[in-house]
Amino acid sequence: IAFTLNWVGPNLVLKGGLGRSFISRSLLDALSWDDALGKVTVPNQSAGHNFQLMDFHERRVVNIETAPGPLYSLRAVTTPFFHANQYVTLRVPEHYSNSSMHRTARVKQLPEPYTATAVLNVLGDQHDTEYPIFHDQLSHDRGELLC
Repeated sequence: IAFTLNWVGPNLVLKGGLGRSFISRSLLDALSWDDALGKVTVPNQSAGHNFQLMDFHERRVVNIETAPGPLYSLRAVTTPFFHANQYVTLRVPEHYSNSSMHRTARVKQLPEPYTATAVLNVLGDQHDTEYPIFHDQLSHDRGELLC
């Protein structure tokens, strides 16, 4: 089991709820796919988060968005899927940055990638010089400091 995660910003938070960092750290102790899913979808979360779980034995990937309280959505990833710090499947009031909007808009302009090279080309895209998909020293030198 492997995972990646990224921040999302729901406008409301659940006071006294379980923090996203505690949830993501608990994934390090997951013993199985079901255990990892249970840890990510635990109710009473204080804020939202976005997780991608990968099972190398069963060759499956899911994207999970969580929101405060018991809300979550689980999406099997079987075709190219892009997530940039804003909700894609859950509909909750949220705040996000210009960087997220620019990167999402840029991905929509590109053809869906179906080869490893094409995926790397999308992830490395710097066509939008203000908020490129990929951040490197050049983009930081131009003022983009979010990642």
